[in-house]
Amino acid sequence: MRHALTLAANREEMIANIFDGQADSARGPIPAVSPYFNQELENETSSLERAAEMLDAAGWELAENGTREKTIKNSTVKLEFVLTVPRVSFLLTTADALRSAWEKLGAAVTIAEKSLDEITGSSIKNRDYQILLFGNTLNAGFDLYPFWHSSERFY
Repeated sequence: MRHALTLAANREEMIANIFDGQADSARGPIPAVSPYFNQELENETSSLERAAEMLDAAGWELAENGTREKTIKNSTVKLEFVLTVPRVSFLLTTADALRSAWEKLGAAVTIAEKSLDEITGSSIKNRDYQILLFGNTLNAGFDLYPFWHSSERFY
């Protein structure tokens, strides 16, 4: 499902419309300019059709109301989630673009706007989110040690 949601989001369009072309497309936690980047990810392009095929293959059927559902252990589960985002202009615009793309795919998306303090002090600390749109800045040299080693952990 995560891969399908990733494919449904048109990164190039968001970069052009939201960031006036002044951003790079992230294809995972490792930047494309890093020697550790998986080059296979670089060639993957956005495709709503491919994303829909992936969800179909995984058993997520489109219901009459336009949202997807899947039967898991005799229970119907809807493809719906809450996207938590700080009240920062470009992040809110990005959240709207993601919601639009994911709704075309058949997901029901609710955006939960919160203050930056609420997100850093509560949502992240308590892991109180389903999907979180947030940012982070890497230090020079693309040292990812703080992201992976437990000695560097924070909320």
